[in-house]
Amino acid sequence: MQTPIHPRRLHIHLQGMPLATCREFAVHLRQLSQVVTELLWRTNPIFDSQTDQIDAITLTLPSESLVLEQLCEIILFYAGRYLDTNPAIPIRLYFEQRTLQLPADKVEVIAFLKSQPD
Repeated sequence: MQTPIHPRRLHIHLQGMPLATCREFAVHLRQLSQVVTELLWRTNPIFDSQTDQIDAITLTLPSESLVLEQLCEIILFYAGRYLDTNPAIPIRLYFEQRTLQLPADKVEVIAFLKSQPD
């Protein structure tokens, strides 16, 4: 009997990233096999065009994802592009009660995504 595959959720907190970039990032991630993305909108009732509109991108991944390397490359591409212009604002990954702040290298991100919860 096969063990059922339970999806796992990764949250990419995108403080300050422009809406168009967040959407492009989510679409790029969605192209990966078995990855589902959702944009989480900010809930601040006061509109300010100078602040970010997206709080995070949530990804649903299968437990045995074969796309971790591609996922990592996409995350690092967008994080690098954003952090080059906004180095003081961190991008954080939240995965199964753990957090990783970018910048990080590919090995660190893949290890973070592969590790089991505490």
